[in-house]
Amino acid sequence: MNYHEFQNQVLKMIRRRIQQGWIPSASAVTEMMTKNNGMEVCGLFIRKEGETMSPAIYLEAYYELYMAGQGMDQIVDQICHHYEEACSKLPVDLVSPENFEDVKPFIIYRIVNLDRNRDMLRSCPCIPLLDLAVTFRWLVLSDENSISSAMITNFQMDFWKVGVADLLELARVNTSRLFPVEIRPMEEMIRQLYTEEMGESGWQDTAGFPACGNPDQVPDVPMFIMTNRKGINGATCLIYEDVLRNFADRLREGFYILPSSVHELILIPESMIQDPLDLGAMVKEVNEAVVADDEILSDSVYHFNREKNSLELAVCA
Repeated sequence: MNYHEFQNQVLKMIRRRIQQGWIPSASAVTEMMTKNNGMEVCGLFIRKEGETMSPAIYLEAYYELYMAGQGMDQIVDQICHHYEEACSKLPVDLVSPENFEDVKPFIIYRIVNLDRNRDMLRSCPCIPLLDLAVTFRWLVLSDENSISSAMITNFQMDFWKVGVADLLELARVNTSRLFPVEIRPMEEMIRQLYTEEMGESGWQDTAGFPACGNPDQVPDVPMFIMTNRKGINGATCLIYEDVLRNFADRLREGFYILPSSVHELILIPESMIQDPLDLGAMVKEVNEAVVADDEILSDSVYHFNREKNSLELAVCA
């Protein structure tokens, strides 16, 4: 069974369960969706009567289970459990996107790669930033391990009768409030991850940059990880107000910024780097070998100029 046939079979089995009384008066559909960097995924949506929103269940991972030999009944059981668990986390007073006043406290921004998302960016408000773009979303749900958000489109902006400047000001305040920045020495994170997750087996940074066989091995060059406290889409901290300037003041010099992924950035004092082209080669290699396609931020390397208080491209992809 190919992937398209798998999608149809899952939909057929879910609809059968609905008819058999699993969720009265519900409907199920599959839709192809475009995620970050133009990645197309198939989303399954199960909507109860009267609902305007429902969790998206992406079927790619379930198809991998099928290809690994798992039976369809067991896969559909897992999908049903996934849906029920996602619904249980939704707040009772779920904010409706139709009322802008309700949505305002949850408008956030997110940075994405400009070139890789050109098709998507045609339908939503955005602000170019070097080879990146600032996009706007509204936060639907945030719990300990995950967040759910929805892209704000040009249609919604027109419906709300607001402009990009309005969204930018709201996102400037909300994003740093909801997802505070966190900057930690990589050495500290290596030791913590080694201790908490891998015990005696060693650890390698998920982005593939430094490798450590034991917690006493640390990078020769001082590095810092910048993300938010959730560690999800933390690269957006790059545009938080005064964050780069304050960190440069702490270092007493400018620094290079390596886009590890959409989730985190690596900061390196400029005095430690002789040739930033070496950093560019490393970022490109890691993106190609380690980072998932939909989590790549950029192959470029950035530099924060402390004297000018400005972000600039050091190595352009």
